[in-house]
Amino acid sequence: MNPFLHLIFMLVAAGGETTPARSDEKEQKEPERLVLKAANVVIAPGKSIPRGVIIIEDNKISAVGTDLGVPRGARLRDFGNNTIVAGFVDCQTDCGADRDITDTTRSLTPAVRAVDAYRAEAPSLRAAARAGICTIGLAPIGENIAAGYGAVAKTHGPVRSVRDEAFLKFSFSHNAFDGDRFPTTFAAGVVALDASLKSAGNDPAKATNAESRALARARKELTSWFEVDDATDVRRVIQFAKNAGLRPVIVALSDITDAAAEIAAAKIPVVFAPIHTNSPKAMFRAPVALAKAGAEFAFATLGSQSDLQPGVLLESARLAAASGIDAKTALASITTIPAKMLGVDDRIGTIETGRDADLVVMSGEPVNATSAIIEVFVKGVSVRPAVEK
Repeated sequence: MNPFLHLIFMLVAAGGETTPARSDEKEQKEPERLVLKAANVVIAPGKSIPRGVIIIEDNKISAVGTDLGVPRGARLRDFGNNTIVAGFVDCQTDCGADRDITDTTRSLTPAVRAVDAYRAEAPSLRAAARAGICTIGLAPIGENIAAGYGAVAKTHGPVRSVRDEAFLKFSFSHNAFDGDRFPTTFAAGVVALDASLKSAGNDPAKATNAESRALARARKELTSWFEVDDATDVRRVIQFAKNAGLRPVIVALSDITDAAAEIAAAKIPVVFAPIHTNSPKAMFRAPVALAKAGAEFAFATLGSQSDLQPGVLLESARLAAASGIDAKTALASITTIPAKMLGVDDRIGTIETGRDADLVVMSGEPVNATSAIIEVFVKGVSVRPAVEK
């Protein structure tokens, strides 16, 4: 075989994952073997290793501990008195999409895939990575009753896809019923969705088309993420999901404090929009109420990529801590909990052997308002923050 053709063949054959993406050639790439040291390594919310050492090989954490030697040929990065924490997870966003994800001409579009609108070169992804966000849940917005598949992807690196069809997005918010298409009322929308789910059944292998297969997968294997406006919508989701055999995740666009006890009793995780210092007081009450009730919650950017500001996710966790939520729960809301919601907590969210080398180096405790991001590693590849520290 021609040597050049043989080389091309080998490069193509090495692909592996389903959604390859080009990396920015200007980004600095670390060697395959890298050792990071810091005075404090937060391996999971509430669990730290003093004078910790992390060994990275082939984009994964191969070891973490206190008295680990530097392997031959590895590059040592000693961050002194600083802290290393697991990379942040934005579990609901359209960051990285280069076009509209949602088809608003129809209300039921369960087979639409958010990953097909993903663009690795999107500036919003670089901004997210610099702000410590290493993994995203890319999702259609809630303008359709059944909006389509959400995906899990990395914000940086040569191969970004983690899971192309990770969950199914639904909406019970008013956004799904506004306009001149059918259905224009909530009652009619619920009837239409219920009929579609029943028609699809719960065996994807028996589905006759892509939309039926998507709905069948929601009943059998995928989580169903429902956008809601208020506590009334939450109660509707709880009842509908129970009747339809769905495993719901609630995406709260506004205050759902009044439903906190019911959410906790049903053991349904919740995703909140980011909070800012000038956010309405109601946006602070709901996370506090859920924390007190023992429900799991995460923060996410939710909005369009134009709304994504560097640090908005970390700011939300910090403000939650300042509002009375303990630091462990606040950090979990942007690391372990969203990773669990996305079904990838075996890969991200903590600093453990075998996990992706997604790491954020900070000048102090993560949810401390005075701590700054020094450097970010996505799968072991260095991403400098927007301003060098």
